[in-house]
Amino acid sequence: MNVPHSGDNLKTYGRVQSNIALTDYDVTAEYTVTYIVLDKHLFTNSPADVKAFYAKNIRSAHDDLAGQVSDNVAVVSVIVQAVSELYKRAKALGG
Repeated sequence: MNVPHSGDNLKTYGRVQSNIALTDYDVTAEYTVTYIVLDKHLFTNSPADVKAFYAKNIRSAHDDLAGQVSDNVAVVSVIVQAVSELYKRAKALGG
């Protein structure tokens, strides 16, 4: 099996293709490929971006979620009013 590489140091960056000569290929054999991501930061999320909270009991968890839903309803209401106002102004301008 020959694997193309950049330079003689066998380090590859970017697109790499592996191939096998037909004379070396066995139709009855099972072939597998393993790919290891060397720069994991390009392929994963940063855990620092996650927001989490802990509720001491189910009651406080429910109250927290109810408050968040109420806040979301208020934000959506403001957005709907803003879009409605924008639509009215665009229609008044002939758009």
